Amino acid sequence: QSLAPELILLSTEPFPFKAKHAIALQLLLPNSKVILVNGEMFSWYGSKMLDMPAYFLQLQQYIALL
Repeated sequence: QSLAPELILLSTEPFPFKAKHAIALQLLLPNSKVILVNGEMFSWYGSKMLDMPAYFLQLQQYIALL
């Protein structure tokens, strides 16, 4: 069975994924969209929650353009 994800999100937290990781995955899965995302918005709580709605809206709009 082959993997064919449409979208891969690489979070900068808690593991600091970088552009080199996105490039490596893109080479392995050329039909997938690979993007880095702000890990603080996915794994932190508390004060970051105030910024999350705007960040997720922006991320959603960016993904729609891919």
